[in-house]
Amino acid sequence: MDKLIFTGQIIKARGGHAQLWVPGGNDLQVRPDDWPEQLYAGSLNVLIASNGYPEVMQSRRVPLTVKSLDVAGFAPEFTIPQHLMRNNQLTAIPTMPDRGTAQIWRARLLVGEHNVACWVLRRIGSGLEHELELVSGEGIRSTYKLPEDVRWPAIVHVIGRWGA
Repeated sequence: MDKLIFTGQIIKARGGHAQLWVPGGNDLQVRPDDWPEQLYAGSLNVLIASNGYPEVMQSRRVPLTVKSLDVAGFAPEFTIPQHLMRNNQLTAIPTMPDRGTAQIWRARLLVGEHNVACWVLRRIGSGLEHELELVSGEGIRSTYKLPEDVRWPAIVHVIGRWGA
């Protein structure tokens, strides 16, 4: 397995991820055994600093944006088809047939004294350019006492595999 390390700040969510229903373990046939049975509504957003992208992205000449995860060849743990998520406004178009499909990577969030197991969820074609969206079976903010009015410095380790 390979790892990408991003640095940035936890910010207040701006999107409608709380309205997006992502299927849990009972609703998916193909998923890791430790995928949560039910995901906490919403995501925790980490705004990546301009100098917070992994060096390997530069050495592979991958643009320094989270949008690169859609096409860079860094394989996720698994994917969730667009049609299995409720309220998913990203739908396939002729030039992007996988648009809206969720790519899911295992992740570790390091914030304050906490080392939190979670998942990065990136929908192909999402407009988020410099934000990673983290999901979990628990409310990360409330569980780890991370008030929304503070921009918490954060490091995110994203686990995947580079293609050939």
